[in-house]
Amino acid sequence: LETGSNRVNVQLLPMTQSGTFSATAGGTVTSGLLQLNFPANAVTLNGQPYTGAVNVYAAALDPSSPEMFDQMPGELLGGMNDSLRLLRSFGMAAVELRDDNMNELQLANGVSATLTFNIPSALQAEAPANIDWWSFDEAFGYWKHEGEAQRQGNQYIGQASHFSWWNCDVPENFNDLHGSVNT
Repeated sequence: LETGSNRVNVQLLPMTQSGTFSATAGGTVTSGLLQLNFPANAVTLNGQPYTGAVNVYAAALDPSSPEMFDQMPGELLGGMNDSLRLLRSFGMAAVELRDDNMNELQLANGVSATLTFNIPSALQAEAPANIDWWSFDEAFGYWKHEGEAQRQGNQYIGQASHFSWWNCDVPENFNDLHGSVNT
């Protein structure tokens, strides 16, 4: 703002290790409302195959909680079909993969991990059978559409090809209002 003030609430999430698996064998890690399944031989360090222990740091946010808005990055705005859309979340999580020296690990090109989100009971009646699947683009500060996740019972299942923030959202239209108040 050129003049005036702007208030922003931010709640930092602790970097808590959710589990470990062997990169060569793959494995499953659970963190709150989220379960992650990793295939064997799917992890890289600096673009090269990685064979050691993979430490998973994950934080699943409850989309039925008002705290989610202070915990998530950016706003619930996503880019879809060359336009911005307002998003309504049914499941969101931050995921980081690290080696024992805290070096960042990623999935190999062409490989995906399966993310399973438990849909909170307050949202189950409204949760659609298929939902749009988004990752947060830190360079641009908005959510990037990456495909769809499918509902199975009271869970959404999606495929992640890289790790950062992932989100199950229904895109909605919004009105952009510009104006000034004169007194």
